[in-house]
Amino acid sequence: MGIRVAKRKFVPSTIPSEEYDENTGACTIEYFVTSKDRYRAAPGNEIPLPWPLDTTESSEEARQIVASLESVYRKVLTDSGINLHQVRVQGLSPRTDFRPRDTMIIETHDENSEGWKAAATEIQELLDNAIRKRKLQDAGLKIRVEIWNEVKMHRDTSSIIKPNTTIHKALESIQEIVYKGVKENCSGMWTSISYHMRGPHWQEENRTPTIVVSIAPGSRGLWATVEENIRSAVEDADSSKSFDIDLAIELLPGAVLDL
Repeated sequence: MGIRVAKRKFVPSTIPSEEYDENTGACTIEYFVTSKDRYRAAPGNEIPLPWPLDTTESSEEARQIVASLESVYRKVLTDSGINLHQVRVQGLSPRTDFRPRDTMIIETHDENSEGWKAAATEIQELLDNAIRKRKLQDAGLKIRVEIWNEVKMHRDTSSIIKPNTTIHKALESIQEIVYKGVKENCSGMWTSISYHMRGPHWQEENRTPTIVVSIAPGSRGLWATVEENIRSAVEDADSSKSFDIDLAIELLPGAVLDL
C-alpha cells in the first residue's frame, strides 16, 4: 500500500554545454527535460527544443536548402546506421518563448539512438556551409536539425482528473506535501503546481496521474535532486499510506503570463 512516484531518468550529455555544469550538476530546466528523452537528438552541445512545441510553416529558403542537400544528408545517415523514415522542415517553437526556428526534422523508427548526435552534428555543418555559400547568414537565416523517433519520444499531453475518484482523493491528500517540497527545493524558481492525467496524445485511456511542477524558463538548479526530494516526501508522507496508486512527477519549463 502507498503512493509510488515514478520519474524518467535524467542522463546528461558527455559533451560540454553552457546549460550544464559538469562539476556541480546544475543545469537549466530545459536541459534537464530534454536530457530525459533519448529519442530526440540535436547537434553538438545544443539541446532539442523542449516539449511541448508549436509548429508553423518554415521559410522557403530553408526548404530549398534542405532539398538541395538530400544526397549528402542521406549518405551521412546511411554511414551512421540510421534508417530514414522521412524528412520535414518546419518552424518549431517551445511554448515558453514563441519564437519559431526553421528546423530540419529527421524522422526514424530506429530505437538505438547512440549515433544520432554525431549524425546531427555533421548534418548541421552541411546546413551551415550551404547558408554561407548562398550568403544568407546576414539575412538571419539559420536552420536547426533534430533527429526524432516520433513514436518513442516523450510528447505527453494532459487531460483532466475526474473528481471523486481514488486518484483525485490521493492527489488531494498530498497537495500540502508537494507544495512544501516545491517551496523548500526550488524557491523563487517555480511558477505553478498542477495535477493532470498524462500520456501520448493518441492514448486517451490508461494515462498516468502526474504532478507537474512548472519552473521559470532558463532557471538553473540541481533538478534531479529537486525531483527526487519531492518524490521521497510524497512517498514517505502518512497521508499517502491510505492509497495504493502509481503517480509520476515532471518538472517542466513553464512561465506565468500577464494578460
